[in-house]
Amino acid sequence: MNTRFNPTVNGPLHVGHLYLILLNYYTAKDSGGRFIVRFDDDQLYWSSRFTGVEILAFVDGMKEDIEWAGIVPDLYTSEHEERAANEDFIQQYLCRPKDIMADGPINAPRYSPTIKTIERPYPYTTYLTGTRVAQDYREGIDLLIRGEDLITDFSLYCHFCDVAGIRRPTFQYVSRMYSVISPYGQALADLSEVSKTQGGYSIRAYQEKGWNPNDLLSMLAESALEDPRLGWTYENVKRQPILRSVP
Repeated sequence: MNTRFNPTVNGPLHVGHLYLILLNYYTAKDSGGRFIVRFDDDQLYWSSRFTGVEILAFVDGMKEDIEWAGIVPDLYTSEHEERAANEDFIQQYLCRPKDIMADGPINAPRYSPTIKTIERPYPYTTYLTGTRVAQDYREGIDLLIRGEDLITDFSLYCHFCDVAGIRRPTFQYVSRMYSVISPYGQALADLSEVSKTQGGYSIRAYQEKGWNPNDLLSMLAESALEDPRLGWTYENVKRQPILRSVP
């Protein structure tokens, strides 16, 4: 099975990302497939807030963190680099030809790509979902292991596959990771999301505190897996992964 990890380029990777990377990486390797890291670096929402230099620095930092953890992707790609090819796919398979009317031979309403604007709600618009469908198809992705972002655009993703007449990938949802300790070392009454906005959970923060890759991976396995001895498969993921330690 071919899998991918598709991080938004708006800050450093955190250990919740690493948990998802490990699931995708080992699922691909165990099945003889490819694992692709694709940088979501083409969102106007974020490119309007960061300079090109800052975005490139985020990408380089993500690569360093992934490789520090011992993960070697089969391919790095980006949505920015593949924009033209993705938009060609969208025009050919998802856009309604201008010369066919509503009562013509196309019964299903097709996608209009005129909503690629900063003002559209973040993080999901039809353009972003259409781009993912296009690039997943072009890169041969046939398994998507995702967290809450799967819930957000699942129906539209399936609709676009049907409109384009392409096979849907297999979808697998896994729960996001939480922590009982805040990134500032305080116990929490409620579980805290491991996220960029919470801070303190970044892979780089663990490195700076002297953690080595093996210790971090072992801690994540204890946090996320029902039985760490069985390895990183989605059948082995806890219903509620809870981070055991913060840096």
